[in-house]
Amino acid sequence: MKALLGLLRSLFWLNDVHDDWNFYMEGWWQNPISILTAIKPLSKNLWCPSITGWLKFNIGAAVKGPKVGCGGVLRDDSGSIRALFSGPVEGADMDVARILAISYALELFCEINWGGIFGLLVELDSQVVLNWITKPNHRPWKWWHKLVSVDLLIKRAGMVEFKIVHQQCNALAFGLARDGASRDSFFKAWW
Repeated sequence: MKALLGLLRSLFWLNDVHDDWNFYMEGWWQNPISILTAIKPLSKNLWCPSITGWLKFNIGAAVKGPKVGCGGVLRDDSGSIRALFSGPVEGADMDVARILAISYALELFCEINWGGIFGLLVELDSQVVLNWITKPNHRPWKWWHKLVSVDLLIKRAGMVEFKIVHQQCNALAFGLARDGASRDSFFKAWW
């Protein structure tokens, strides 16, 4: 019963965070998992699925007043949501929040034990952060330890690639990040 309530809570939370998603409510009580795997974006112009055999983690960071948050959503090659996270980032700027979002995404991917089974594409909206991850000689000394831990998670996850996308392509991740700035604790879920 707790699991069902958790799924229902996640569903309504997703619906609240992202108004332009289509939730298929038919058959909810017979098969609650079906609604979560049927969630798809209404517009095909903003988000596109990964290639077959790969999962895609869209990550984002957002400022809400004086607070910063990060969030991410993991989808399979059909666009179905498989995991998400949202939470506050203490004492950080947007770039550090993006680094932490990547770190949380990789940790969650490894925690689910999908490394080695699927490739992972991580989409973000900052060329600066992407350069810090892919080009160690561009890294600021101040954030070196956080980026080294990302390096270790990349090795653990297996096949990982990064891609820059416009923030509109990461609308749900951005909404989760904005919500994360208001949260008191970190939230994550997968199915």
